[in-house]
Amino acid sequence: MSNFKGKAVIVTGAAMGLGLAAAEALASKGADLTLVDYNAEALEKAKAELSSKYPESKFITVTADVSVEENVKNYVDETVKAFGKVDGLYNNAGIEGKQAPLIDYDINVFKKKINLVKTD
Repeated sequence: MSNFKGKAVIVTGAAMGLGLAAAEALASKGADLTLVDYNAEALEKAKAELSSKYPESKFITVTADVSVEENVKNYVDETVKAFGKVDGLYNNAGIEGKQAPLIDYDINVFKKKINLVKTD
C-alpha cells in the first residue's frame, strides 16, 4: 500500500533505532523523506540502506542538532527545497541520559533532558 506516495516527511533521529524504523515504515508506503540526525556517518548509511530497499522513495539527509533552532530551520528549508513542501514530521530525536535512580541522577543531565537549561 502506498498511502504516503508523494508526501514529504521529516524524520529526526533517523540514523538508528525508532527513527530509522519509522523512516523505513514511511518509505515502504512511498513517502519521500528528509532523514535528520547529528551522526552524519550513520545517517548516510541509513540513507544508502533505505534507498536500496525503497527505490521509489526519494531521500535527503541533513546533519543537525534538533535542539538548535537554526538547525531545525535548515532541515525544514532543505525539505521544502527538495520536495516543495512538508506534509509530516516524526520528531523522534532525543537524548537518553544515564540510567539511575532519581536521587542519584545528575541534575544538569536532568535539566538538559527536559530542556530547562542548556548545559554544554
